[in-house]
Amino acid sequence: MNISSGYATKSNPRKIAFLLLLFTPSALYANAGTPLMWAGMLHMVIGNALIGIAEGMFVAFIFKTKRKLCVPVMIVANYLSAWVGGLLLTQFLTPHLDINLYNGRLWMVLLTAITFIATVILELPFVLFCARGIGARRTKIIQVNCLVQFVSYLILTLWYLSASRVSLYSKFEVLPSSRIVVNEEALLYYIAGPDGNVYSSRLDGSERQQVFALQSTNHYDRLFVKKNGSNQWDLMFQGGGDRQQSQTLTLTSNLTSSAVEDPRTDNGKAEGTWFNFGAITSLANSNEWDFVTGFWAAEGIHGKNSRTGERLHCSFETPFLNWFIRNGTQLPNEQVVFQLGKDQICILDPKFKTIALVARGRGPVVALQSRPITQ
Repeated sequence: MNISSGYATKSNPRKIAFLLLLFTPSALYANAGTPLMWAGMLHMVIGNALIGIAEGMFVAFIFKTKRKLCVPVMIVANYLSAWVGGLLLTQFLTPHLDINLYNGRLWMVLLTAITFIATVILELPFVLFCARGIGARRTKIIQVNCLVQFVSYLILTLWYLSASRVSLYSKFEVLPSSRIVVNEEALLYYIAGPDGNVYSSRLDGSERQQVFALQSTNHYDRLFVKKNGSNQWDLMFQGGGDRQQSQTLTLTSNLTSSAVEDPRTDNGKAEGTWFNFGAITSLANSNEWDFVTGFWAAEGIHGKNSRTGERLHCSFETPFLNWFIRNGTQLPNEQVVFQLGKDQICILDPKFKTIALVARGRGPVVALQSRPITQ
């Protein structure tokens, strides 16, 4: 692709092929980020210029105006709409939406539509500027703008779809927690999202009650257990997210007769939620399935069945939404409880490939043969 004159020509097909290969997200590796991260950076830094060149040439062709005017104008339009639109979306819209496991797919469609409409509105003045002085009707200019943005948005949608990871929805069935058969001996402890207090409940969401008035406000706060005897455990709180500067509290003693200690605990302190990923510990002596969570949202949770060799992968990372997986615990029946995103505690069943939302909160701990406790 020859860009020496400011726009593309057909002079070198091999350069075009090289550029396409360079921009292919699937050729990038997660240890240097994720495919979606690289796709976003390439779009924001370079892609907007390429799209602006194409849009400018098309607008100039339709309105019979000069390309040397329309091309730079549409390049500016694309950078403006991408950066301003992205800022408005991430800073002022999505933080105030209640997006969760059950409505995530719907919101993906709605956010895609919202961003398309915003792009049409933001770039319309630039198309009007390109068509000034030629006597074109306003309705025609609007139609041309809509057509240009539709084609560009279709290309960007395919680009980002190739880099997104949505196996949470494509490979698993999302069910209400009441429809998942759970271990009746398991009791969930977690920090509730709305008030920051510690609650307990069964894994189907029933028998919910407050355990401790904690009033936690940090998204990286979590719970963990520490052994205080031959078969007794303390329920602990790790606050602040940084092991070196965090606060550790004992919420209650003699919690249960069966729990599992966090392998990332050191001298009575544990990693906060942000760094609590990696191999998932199990409440059973042995399991057919082994699970590990990755740092990036695209890595999600991986599982492997040691008997059958079956593998599974559950993750969710898109341009609009991405949910990290943290604070995992494996149950004796192979199910896994973990935190999805900032405030969703979910249970995944590898046998039936189902997932459900158990509670809205963070920092979960699961114990067996436990009795509900009160402050």
